[in-house]
Amino acid sequence: MKYLFSTILLMMLSIHHAYSRNEDGEEIPTEVKARSKWLPDQAKLQYAGGTGMFSIYGGYTLGKRRQHELELGYGYRPKDIRGANDIHIVTARYLYSPIKVIDLGKNWSLSPLKTGIYFIYFFDRDLNTLNEYHPKDYYALWGDKTFQFSIGQSIHKSFKGKNTFFQGVSFYYDFNQDLTQTLSTFRSFKQPFHHLIMLGFGVGLHFE
Repeated sequence: MKYLFSTILLMMLSIHHAYSRNEDGEEIPTEVKARSKWLPDQAKLQYAGGTGMFSIYGGYTLGKRRQHELELGYGYRPKDIRGANDIHIVTARYLYSPIKVIDLGKNWSLSPLKTGIYFIYFFDRDLNTLNEYHPKDYYALWGDKTFQFSIGQSIHKSFKGKNTFFQGVSFYYDFNQDLTQTLSTFRSFKQPFHHLIMLGFGVGLHFE
């Protein structure tokens, strides 16, 4: 599994490096991109949302409208939050904003729709845990891996032109659906349907 996430990370870096933009928003080839651009151009802190009680992300924005985001993150869920063990979670996710950003004035903007697909790997998840929501074989489908889909919105404040360490801050929320939970619910009907949708909140710092 560590090789899978290494491959995903290398792909993220390669895609970002190959499609970096100049000041006019045009894509430029990799050979003229500064080495510092290998560094992530944004960092996020998230609460809940199916990827841990708290999770942190580093990632890249792509596209002329900056409508694509590639991120890799780490999350943590303590044992007393619906689980038998402390759980460490690694998430690779792709976010896409299909609708043009709305200018709200005074350097504020709104992304009215943001969709995402996540690949999630759990460390130390007790696959044999039994309780009222997780019957036997609940995790049998993929075990310590799952996919997740999200839909949400974000609002962004730009600090470009100001002498600040970062160039913007964003606040976002999203609703998430876990594929394993959904399929397992339809197999056993013991997971309440209102537990199929998870809500997450986050803040992001943008460095370019």
